[in-house]
Amino acid sequence: MENKELKYLKEHVREQLKKGVASEFLEPHELKIVIPFLNKTNTPYQIFHLFPESEKVILYHTQQPNLTCYQVVSKVPFRHQDLLGSIFSHQISKNLFGDIVVLEGNFYITILSSMNDYFTSFFTTIGNQRITLKEVPLETVSSYQYQFTNKKIMVPSMRIDVVLAKLLGTSRRIVIEKMKVNEVVRNYEIVKNKALELKEGDTLSIRKYGKYRIDKIEGITKKGNNIVVIKKYC
Repeated sequence: MENKELKYLKEHVREQLKKGVASEFLEPHELKIVIPFLNKTNTPYQIFHLFPESEKVILYHTQQPNLTCYQVVSKVPFRHQDLLGSIFSHQISKNLFGDIVVLEGNFYITILSSMNDYFTSFFTTIGNQRITLKEVPLETVSSYQYQFTNKKIMVPSMRIDVVLAKLLGTSRRIVIEKMKVNEVVRNYEIVKNKALELKEGDTLSIRKYGKYRIDKIEGITKKGNNIVVIKKYC
């Protein structure tokens, strides 16, 4: 059964498009819900990608969305997960900003221009360190391509608890504990089922560990283990 949030999202996006207003940023699982609904209701739309491979997109009718891109400047080094954690700790919605881009060690975040004042008022620190948001041209990130490091693991099954324990070099017990506190996400949805079977193309986010993609299952060893190639987002 469809939950109330997704039902509201479909109607909200449709109403925005009818008024000529672009949607907020939509994640892949939200897009899978919204697009069939718009097609069914004959609601015209176009899809805006921040850069060619961007996972978050915006729907619009005729006028492309008005966006602002910021470079996040800090005197102290930080990681992708530190930045995300700080944004969410300030109660900033995930639909307000697009995919975070890292270029030559610099972090860039793009938001809806209508939310500039709100965003810049709340997002002022990462951890306990002050940051500065430097506005840059949107073209700074428009040709971005994801960067990865590859890792190959061998696992007896594709269960999410088994794969993550091997990938992160920890125990299944710790992975399951992270699931209980909503710190494991597959394809942008929180995972509670430790026996969930992963497949090629799945994207995984684990708080404090980063973001990964199941690239391919190369084969099976003589002992019956899966040989899995996993890409970690840089």
